[in-house]
Amino acid sequence: MTRQVVLAALLDRLAELVDDVGDPDFADRYRRHAASLRLSPGRGAERVVGRDVVATLVAGPGTLSDRYLVDDTGRPDAIRSREFVDLVAGVRRRAGRLARQW
Repeated sequence: MTRQVVLAALLDRLAELVDDVGDPDFADRYRRHAASLRLSPGRGAERVVGRDVVATLVAGPGTLSDRYLVDDTGRPDAIRSREFVDLVAGVRRRAGRLARQW
């Protein structure tokens, strides 16, 4: 698989989890980026997506990457929250590579 396809798949999964943490605007943004990577392969599109994704996944208190998921009872869901944290780190790393390429 190409790096665009891999990042698009990761962005789709991230969008699902971002929906679950209650931020549908960011979820839609990630879905649009995933579609863009699939439909418009090329370095220009990769850089745009990479830069935007990196900017939205900054670390720190109160940021999207600082959120956690809860189960149906409202308790923190440690397993899905760990997936979210790992996914954010992986997407940030891959998007950063795309943003820096020539």
